[in-house]
Amino acid sequence: MHTLIALLFSGQAHAGCKLGHIKDVTSTMTTVTINGAVHNVRGTANRKAFAAQLDACGKDDAADAFNAWRQARRGVNASAAIGLTVLWPALILTVADAAVANTQRQRMEAALR
Repeated sequence: MHTLIALLFSGQAHAGCKLGHIKDVTSTMTTVTINGAVHNVRGTANRKAFAAQLDACGKDDAADAFNAWRQARRGVNASAAIGLTVLWPALILTVADAAVANTQRQRMEAALR
């Protein structure tokens, strides 16, 4: 009985949540690994599906951080492309964008733990 009550209040008992009890979270530039299951987050469709899964599990803070992380990653890519092709001072923005992306990635991982 205590387990059922704990599940109801843990945020993991949401209908449609497929992540289960989260014990381990790691991420790379294109994947998020939760309890050994790798989630590809490269591309719009994959990002939307992963964010929807976080929302389905009641992980609103993690979903917000995930979306902010991916937005910052796209900023890194854009500023690097601009800096390497026409405006080398834009490379300074790449470093700043990368720092923001890293902070948001860490925020997402912390919110999932």
